[in-house]
Amino acid sequence: MAICASYPERFRQELEGLARGAGISLKKVAEWVSAEACMSDACSGFLLYDGEKTWIGRNNDLWSPHLWGFARHRAVSHKIPVTTFGLAGDVFSATGLNQAGLWLHYNYLKAPDQNHDSSLAQPCYLQLVDMLESCESHEDVTSFLQSYPRQDGMMLFVSDARNNKHGIFECTCHDIVYRPLPKEMGSCFLVGTNHYTQAPYENSSHPDRADSLSRYRRLETLLSDFSTGQLTASFNSLRTVLADEGVEKRQSHYGTVYANLYYPETGEFWYTFGGYPAASCGRWRKGTR
Repeated sequence: MAICASYPERFRQELEGLARGAGISLKKVAEWVSAEACMSDACSGFLLYDGEKTWIGRNNDLWSPHLWGFARHRAVSHKIPVTTFGLAGDVFSATGLNQAGLWLHYNYLKAPDQNHDSSLAQPCYLQLVDMLESCESHEDVTSFLQSYPRQDGMMLFVSDARNNKHGIFECTCHDIVYRPLPKEMGSCFLVGTNHYTQAPYENSSHPDRADSLSRYRRLETLLSDFSTGQLTASFNSLRTVLADEGVEKRQSHYGTVYANLYYPETGEFWYTFGGYPAASCGRWRKGTR
């Protein structure tokens, strides 16, 4: 309840409404949403430019695969309408897009400057929804990240379709390091899993660094064929990348619980509504921003 009380009023009100609507106690809802702060998910993602089109791909790996596979559209008064992906009735999320043409998703990073005791710091899953509801551009996201501390690290993938800016922020609790997608150089890609790649944090300790590096290098290998023109980027070909056995997680109780592909130039996205492991066996459906 103390964690719930620290949330901004807009989110406390939604959690209270969720509890009333579901007919359960606010304490139970608070326990459910705050439990994610104790989980370390192992996700994989990429940004790809093939010389003509930009693509974003993402695998979200977590526990309890049967609970996932929902999309939610939220329109809060005086906020930007948002679509998020994850659990049924989710207030928070690690993946979403808004009506302004902004796509955000993040992978967990173990920050070297832990910040759980700061009254100003918020969990990354709350910050992502907050950014989607309040930011219209890449610059807005940059300003937000510089203004608000986090309780842990995150590798934040950003796609600003209106301004044609795409990249990855590697965030600690107080700092950010940015990797832009260098489209001016022609075909290119960026990969992110669950370890820092940029100085001065690239050697930060992480309990699953070996697994993260393995997925990172496998994605680099798979995407190199698209950047050299040997393969053509499409929903089907990039879904195969996410479903690769070296990228997708497939344990019985932990693995890729949902997957996304996004094409910002048209606002088209694909998402798995159930099915596990999600990238290879999920029920993919197409939507538009």
